[in-house]
Amino acid sequence: RVSGSMNERKIEACEWVTESISPVTNFKLQYKEEDSYYSINAIIKDDTDNWTEVQVVPQSNGDHYYAGRYTIDKLSPAKNYVARVASKNDYGYSKFSQAFRFGTKGAGN
Repeated sequence: RVSGSMNERKIEACEWVTESISPVTNFKLQYKEEDSYYSINAIIKDDTDNWTEVQVVPQSNGDHYYAGRYTIDKLSPAKNYVARVASKNDYGYSKFSQAFRFGTKGAGN
């Protein structure tokens, strides 16, 4: 989910929560601009093209829940983006989450 205010070039906070019995030690957040040809409906889970990737340190919320939060900046105004997250625990990285869509101010939905 994207929360906080969105301006022309920055998303104030991108936040997510996952559940894992094994402690989560890292998140990989990937995002990229969505274009009309390559819509969110066409994103394949193992797609590796053109993603910007950042590492995010998880925060334990107790009871096997772990949260991530990241501010995405240097985005283009009036554009839609897609993002996805994978978590790492003792067993390695999970598959990426289903992609979610967000836009900077002025982007059409």
